[in-house]
Parts: sequence; C-alpha cells; structure tokens
Amino acid sequence: MKKTVLIIILINFCSAGLHAQSIYFNKTIDVFGATNGGTGVIQTDDGYIALGQMVNTEVRTFNIIKTDRLGNTLWSKSYGETGQVFYTGFDFINYDAEHYFFCGSRADTATSEALDMLLVKFNNQGDTIWTRTFGGEKYDVGYECRKTPDNGLIAIGGSSSFSTGMQEDIFLAKTDHDGELEWQKTFGGSDTETGFSVNNTDDGGFILSGYTGSFGQGIYMIKTDSLGNMEWDTTLQLQIARGGSGVMQTEDGGYIVCSADDLQNGKSWDGYIAKVDSASKLIWEKRYGSNYMEWLDDLIPTPDG
Repeated sequence: MKKTVLIIILINFCSAGLHAQSIYFNKTIDVFGATNGGTGVIQTDDGYIALGQMVNTEVRTFNIIKTDRLGNTLWSKSYGETGQVFYTGFDFINYDAEHYFFCGSRADTATSEALDMLLVKFNNQGDTIWTRTFGGEKYDVGYECRKTPDNGLIAIGGSSSFSTGMQEDIFLAKTDHDGELEWQKTFGGSDTETGFSVNNTDDGGFILSGYTGSFGQGIYMIKTDSLGNMEWDTTLQLQIARGGSGVMQTEDGGYIVCSADDLQNGKSWDGYIAKVDSASKLIWEKRYGSNYMEWLDDLIPTPDG
C-alpha cells in the first residue's frame, strides 16, 4: 500500500499594500508501506530541506528530504533504530550553513514505556554527527530547540521523570555545541505542565511558553536567567485548546505568544496572540477565527515590528 507525504511551498508577494499568495510549486513524495506526515521545511541556498515522519507497524523514524529550488528530490535520509524503537520529531532548526538539528523523542517500546528527549545533529548531506537523549525512567520529550548565543542548544518539552508532583512538568535542557548536557530544569505544580516553545532573550536568558493546569488553566509563560533559574511566571487564562505554541521577545523588551483558544468546548478553536511587557503584565490579546478550527503554531518577526 502506498501512502504519501504532501509538501506545499507557498511564496508570498507583498508590494505597495497589496498582499497576495501564489503557489510556487507543490510536490507529492511517495513512500511505500508507511503513513507519513510533514513537520517542517527550511530554505537553503540551493533549495529546501523538509523533516517528516514515517510510521508503520514495526518502525517510526524521522525522514529528511533535500530538494532543489523546484522541489525535486536530491536525496532523502531516514533516522531511527531497528526493533521497536520509535523516533518522533517535533522541531527542526538550521544551526549554521552546514548543520541542522531536530528535536523530539525516543521510545524503546520493546523494553519499557519510557520516552527520552531526543536531539540529533546532522550535516547538509544528511549524515548524522551525533545523537543525544535526555531523561529518566518515565516520560520525557522535546518539542522545540534553539541555538543559544554561546553556540549551544536549549530544548524544551515535558517530563514526568523529574516532575515535582505526580504529573508532567515543563522540561528545559541546555547543552553545549556537542550536545553534552550543561544543566536541566523542571517547572510545574501539582497538575500537568508542558513546555512547547523556548527562545533566547536579550539579557542572555530564556522565555518559555507552554500549558499549565496547576496555576489556573491556559498559556504558561516563564522568564529565566541564563542558567534556567526562574525570574517570573504568568498564566494567560484561557479555555485552552493547546498551550503556548510559539513565544519570542519583541523589540520593546516585551514578549509575544501564540496558541489557540477553545471558545466552544471543542466545537471551534480560534487562533490566539497575546503581548505581555517585560514584567509579564498583559498588554493586549487578539483572537482570529471563524466557526471552524484555527490555531497558531509559531511566530516570525516582520520588518515593521
């Protein structure tokens, strides 16, 4: 049976107040014997690199596909292990001109139910440089990673191995450029917290966003110093469909976060964006949607702020 991965590249053309979208190309890449999905696409000097997932009854792997500027496949690589070891990919970043990282989880289902946070570094030919896992005896997963100013990595996710209560806590791990762990932190309460996004801040620290069930219910934002020590936290109370999916610092020193708000008990989601100041005070919030399911996964700064 043949399943497919559909990759669609959209190029936006904006001029003199006119906003239009045109499809530059679309490509369907066939993979046999598995169900597949795309996670992300990064533009390179000579084309694109796409991260996907391959799942069948025996294996779950990352798949990297390199294309030219027109979406024609140049090479593809699969990352995983034999046996019932499942790799799941959630984030994909460009480290420098020759190297990339993906972040996710590794589960050895043959021996236990435990998951570990997974980081993999590979070069621009798809060759693995190193693979690192972080976690304990229970559930630990990475949802996003970023390059740090010291050329290391910061990764965020969830952990039940190191949680303060019985549930999952936000899990933050800092490594050097070789993926060696420098420190790790967890943040949470008596209920479930999960971290979905992390970004660098101008003072050398980090801004985190995710979900909280302990401190109200909604988007949980945390500001830390360079060693992961909490400086402040705040909850944006929502009838939430998902936690803070993207977060970043703004030019004025505040922070902006995006997510989704469940206003109709699962019948309809709206995309949600909020701005807080440098001390976590809410400045404004906006919702975007219709009677269907809309959500916002990430943020990109624009020249006009």
